[in-house]
Amino acid sequence: MDGNKTVISCPWCSSDNIAWSHETGYILCQSCGAIIEGIVEETSEDSELYGHGIWYLNGKPPKPSRAIERLTLRALRRGKIVSRRNGSLSIDSPANRRARMLVKTIDGLEDALREVELDPILKARTYRSRVAIAYYALLRVNGISKHKAIELVASKIGVSRRTLEATISKYSIRIRSLEDKLRQ
Repeated sequence: MDGNKTVISCPWCSSDNIAWSHETGYILCQSCGAIIEGIVEETSEDSELYGHGIWYLNGKPPKPSRAIERLTLRALRRGKIVSRRNGSLSIDSPANRRARMLVKTIDGLEDALREVELDPILKARTYRSRVAIAYYALLRVNGISKHKAIELVASKIGVSRRTLEATISKYSIRIRSLEDKLRQ
């Protein structure tokens, strides 16, 4: 191994298949599902210095069950909805849940959302933002004024008017293109 290269590995299964979860804010092992709070770094230089080749930034890593418990409590304190299905933990926000319900109940919104997700730039937005963009474009296609469409989207999805106006301004060309696709 090259002395300058750092390998991050899971302290439980030793896999180097590690990823950052933007949803939870934690580093996760993609092989065993463990939440890693203390990153394990291993380099050939560290092996010589520390003898074992592994050192922990936050001392010994917590057991997965304690890390999951902390994650759950943190999510609940932040107003998130935590549920467990088939042994896996699911964390959701009330706003995302409301946006999902809106997609199911408004005709044409699911198709509009699919079009938003085909755009690589708009696809990178949060789920709630993508739904807001799709709903705004759908309202505009149906002849609703820009101002009224912003008010409706803000009230239904829970996005602030200011945030929505900034998003629409920033992606105006893409949103107009989306409106053209929806008219066809």
